Amino acid sequence: MSNYRYGNTLQSDVNQELPLRTAPSSRMARPAPIATSSIGLFLHRVRFMRDPIKYLMGLYRRHGQTVMISKGKDKPAMIYNFAPELNEILFGNPDLFHWSIPRPVNAPEAIRVLGSSFITMDGDEYRQRLQLTRNSLHSSFKESWREKMVRHTRKMLEGWKAGEQRDMHHEMHWLAHTIDVSALFSIEDLESVVMLNDLTRTLRQTGTRPSMLMLPLKRGGPYAGMLDSAEKLVAFLRKIIAEKRAGQPQERDMLDMLISSTTENGAKLSDDDIIAEAYTFMNPETTASALTWTLLLLAQHPDVLGDLLDELDSVLHGDAPTLEQFRELKLLENVIKESLRLFPPFSFRRRRSAQACQFGPFEIPGGVPIISSQYVTHRLPEIYRDPQRFDPGRWETLKPTQFEYFPFGSVTHHCLGKHYVNLELTIVLSMLLQRYRLTVAPGARVDRRVSIGLEPANGLPMTIAMQDRRFTRQAIRGNVNEMVEFA
Repeated sequence: MSNYRYGNTLQSDVNQELPLRTAPSSRMARPAPIATSSIGLFLHRVRFMRDPIKYLMGLYRRHGQTVMISKGKDKPAMIYNFAPELNEILFGNPDLFHWSIPRPVNAPEAIRVLGSSFITMDGDEYRQRLQLTRNSLHSSFKESWREKMVRHTRKMLEGWKAGEQRDMHHEMHWLAHTIDVSALFSIEDLESVVMLNDLTRTLRQTGTRPSMLMLPLKRGGPYAGMLDSAEKLVAFLRKIIAEKRAGQPQERDMLDMLISSTTENGAKLSDDDIIAEAYTFMNPETTASALTWTLLLLAQHPDVLGDLLDELDSVLHGDAPTLEQFRELKLLENVIKESLRLFPPFSFRRRRSAQACQFGPFEIPGGVPIISSQYVTHRLPEIYRDPQRFDPGRWETLKPTQFEYFPFGSVTHHCLGKHYVNLELTIVLSMLLQRYRLTVAPGARVDRRVSIGLEPANGLPMTIAMQDRRFTRQAIRGNVNEMVEFA
């Protein structure tokens, strides 16, 4: 058992519900709420939606670690929290603070199906769905995942040529997608892989995920393509599920595990449930963004990259890592941790108070939205010295709690696939860096965008060379310079 800085909990089991702690800390001063009108509240929301990173960091710098926006003097409308001790309360009491994604119950069938995964659930419903879903990501699949990741990464690298320029975010997105489709469905044929990529990309580029949609959709208009893609995707997945139920698979994959999963009381997933969870897992944005930001950080920090190549050469000698070699790649592990600290795949999380309660310094009624931001918490100088600096060495001694460092969420509603993602990051980076040297294209502008995750708004153009250790840093324009110190 680990003694957290903010209470005693079991760090090893992120699914354990923590003891109810809603009393304000004796050392926390009660901050004054930001009182505003209905129009003012609307403007706050517009600023948040336009650039969540700028808005959240601005709140923290002006008002501290916990901020309440109230409608008038005494009507709490929104709370933003960046304090680890309140993260423990928020994430550790799932029956008191609910996940705030509504299910699209009035939407067309395809949208309703895709938007009804475990991430929309709370309470016993969530716990049962989680039990049924988590088996698809069992550690016994690691070697199978590794084989697929190595094979697809090698294929991508063999298609690159020294001297050409490529958008690394596009490359990493396509790679992550092909690996996901292979691991989920054992699908390898290019036509199906391209089709699935087109359908899911259309759904996400509409501007919101189906699970976030609250109003019924109409034929025509901006959502026509989204609805058409949703219907085609649901039909395709129904066909795959039917084929798997009728046959004997030569290789068990994640979808097979979802189909066969059963709880102790005999509950199983329906086809609609399986489709919803498969769509949730089919999410290359997380891995693609993490890979892209890590490549950018390493290209701009040649001293770290040089040390990392020394480690890769000494352990791997040009090969892909085996599962047994992962523990020997300590610097690569720290590079990934530090990259996820600076550029967490999810920059904020939402909850909603289920009833009146004390949340830190505030007494709040039920129904108050609460936003916690790992992006901001990961930059608290009380926890991370020189927080804007890319410093993998800090992880040699730093051991933050799951409420101070949570790139994939914490306790309930954390990312089930985080071990899968970390495996993929390790394999792709180790293979790519041993073979090629990447340099940011001259004059590149890198701006952030918060979509499904935190990603470069217009990609990341990089020039490819064989790995000769002739590192060259390029000046970068864009608001990425607000997020990390490159000097």
